[in-house]
Amino acid sequence: MDLDNVVERTIAINEGREPPPDTNEEPPPPKEPEPSNYRPDTPSTSRPSSENCPL
Repeated sequence: MDLDNVVERTIAINEGREPPPDTNEEPPPPKEPEPSNYRPDTPSTSRPSSENCPL
């Protein structure tokens, strides 16, 4: 952790100035793509159930 950066940011915020960029922030981990409507715990309503199948 860059303590100098933490101190500089804190002082700038307290003095009402624009703080320098936070060099201690870690980039967010990459997200795995997920289908937006996929829910394994609920039945899918987009497909008809086998009871409604004419075959």
